[in-house]
Amino acid sequence: MTRDITRRIRGQKKDWLDRCFERTRSLQNTHGQRIDWLKSESDSLYRQMGDAFERSKSAYGMRDHAGASSWGAQGRQFQARLREANAEKGRLIEIMKAAQAEFAKARDDYRKAKDEDERAKEKFNERLAYLKQQSAKERATKRSEREAKAKQRQTARELAHANRERRRSAIEQRRSEFIDIARRRSRRLNTTSPRDIQAQDDDVYVKVKNGYDRRSDEYTTDIIIAYRDKRIPFHHHFVIDEQGRVVIDEKRQNR
Repeated sequence: MTRDITRRIRGQKKDWLDRCFERTRSLQNTHGQRIDWLKSESDSLYRQMGDAFERSKSAYGMRDHAGASSWGAQGRQFQARLREANAEKGRLIEIMKAAQAEFAKARDDYRKAKDEDERAKEKFNERLAYLKQQSAKERATKRSEREAKAKQRQTARELAHANRERRRSAIEQRRSEFIDIARRRSRRLNTTSPRDIQAQDDDVYVKVKNGYDRRSDEYTTDIIIAYRDKRIPFHHHFVIDEQGRVVIDEKRQNR
C-alpha cells in the first residue's frame, strides 16, 4: 500500500481507538462505582442471609416454629436481593469486559496500522532519498553539459574571431594586389560600365568601376573590396586617378 493509504488507515484506527477509550473511561466512571457498590451490597446481603438462615435453624432447633419461619422468610428475601445484585453486577461487568475487549482490539488494530504506516513511511523516505539523489545527479549532468556546451560555444567564438582576424590580416596583405588588378582594368573600362566582379575568393570579392572627378577633370577608378562574411560590417573603398595614385583609401560601413 502507498503512504497515503497507510496514513489514512492509521488516522481512522486512531480515531476509533480514541472513541473506544472514551467509551471505556465513561463506563468505568458510571458502572465502576455501581459495581463497587453492588459488591459491597452483595457481601452485606450474603452475611445478612447467612445470619437469618442461622437464626432460623436455631429457632427450629428450639421448636420455635414461628421464629424459624420468620427468620427463614427474611433469609429468602436477602437471598433474592443477593441474586438481583449479583445479576446486575454480572451484567455491568460483562458490559465493561465488552468495552475493554473492544478497546484492546482497537489498540491492537491501531498498533498494526501504525507499524504498517511506519514501514510505508520508511519505504517512502527511501524512495524520496533515491529520487533526490537521482535528481541531483541529473542536475549535475545537465550542468556539466551546459558548461561543456558553453565552453564549446566560447571556443567556437574565439576560433571564429581568430579566423576573421586572420582573414582581415590576409586581406590587408593582399591590398596592393587588388589595387594592381584595378589599375590594370581601369583603363579598359568606360565611364558608363557597371561595377562587375574583377576578383574573388573564399574571403572577399573586388568590384571596379571607372568614374570621373570634376574637380581634377580626370577619370578615376572606384574600387570596393567587400568581405564575403556578412558579419563584418564594413568594406574598403579606394579611388585611383589616371596617374595611378590612390586618392581615397577608406573603410566604410556596409548599408
